[in-house]
Amino acid sequence: MGAIRLPYNYRPYKWQIPVCIAFQKGLEIWATIHRRGGKDLWSLNEVLLPEAFERPGTYQYIWPSLKQGRDSFWEGKNEEGNDVMQTYIPEEAIIHKDNADMKLTVASVGGTSIIQVFGTNNKQYIALRGKPSNGAVFTEFAYQDPRGDEVISPMIRKTKGFRVYNTTPNGNNHHKKRFYLAKKNPNCYTILATVDDTYGHDGKRLVTEADIQKERDDGKSEDFINQEYYCSFNQGIEGTYIGKELQDLANEGHITRVPYEAELLVDTYWDLGISKNSMAVWFVQQLGNEVRFIDFEEATGKTFAYWAGLLASKNYIYRNHCAPHDIKVKEMVGKGYIAK
Repeated sequence: MGAIRLPYNYRPYKWQIPVCIAFQKGLEIWATIHRRGGKDLWSLNEVLLPEAFERPGTYQYIWPSLKQGRDSFWEGKNEEGNDVMQTYIPEEAIIHKDNADMKLTVASVGGTSIIQVFGTNNKQYIALRGKPSNGAVFTEFAYQDPRGDEVISPMIRKTKGFRVYNTTPNGNNHHKKRFYLAKKNPNCYTILATVDDTYGHDGKRLVTEADIQKERDDGKSEDFINQEYYCSFNQGIEGTYIGKELQDLANEGHITRVPYEAELLVDTYWDLGISKNSMAVWFVQQLGNEVRFIDFEEATGKTFAYWAGLLASKNYIYRNHCAPHDIKVKEMVGKGYIAK
């Protein structure tokens, strides 16, 4: 086999170059990128294939389900309608193709490598147990069972292999937690890219405002649009009014932890729940121009006697209790309101 230049029939976008450099430096990649942002083709062509061709070993391409792996990679097509495997994997580099197990044996420098597709949901992650691993790409990690990562982690540590995680958000779940932990880890590189941050080789946005408006015209909610195109982690709380604003604050580093200071008075802010709706209470301290949210409680079907006891148990020194106007004419009894 002659020399093969990698990546093959692929060129990363300019905004992806820092991610390529970070991976080459040995950093673990955490990429939270909007829908249709090119994260899977980047992971395949800049990570999985070059590593498999350059270092003999076993590599996993991990999806939420085996079917997704087959539909998107094994039998998938790119946006131009071309077969993904035929386009990006040189035919002369393929030694054996096992269609049943979606296992590809390819030539590598000094030996051979295996690339295999796996799923994690519905306990499919069990198939990863006992397998060697020199590297793994977790695609759409926010939609996966995180136990797949737990299974493969010990072997990655042993082989000094790599892991790359790419995804669009899926609410306040395991990916959000791991992503924000990675931001604090010097061994990790994180990128959060919305439609405002990504553009093609022609310099034009990958997803335009007109594209997003078509989603609205088709009836997609703002929660959906904020998650899929603006990488909001707040989708999962349908009906949130300020989800995008909260995500923007988090992305820009304006949300952080603050201490409770015993000498400051505490105000409470109430959202009254009716029947099956939850009662929610925020506990707030103010220091100068800072408004600090230090505590939160939520419950359903509780009386005001319960809430009075809960407030007393906190040992806070209260100043104001702020509630909606109807607190003056109604009181909580059992699971609903009755007039005074």
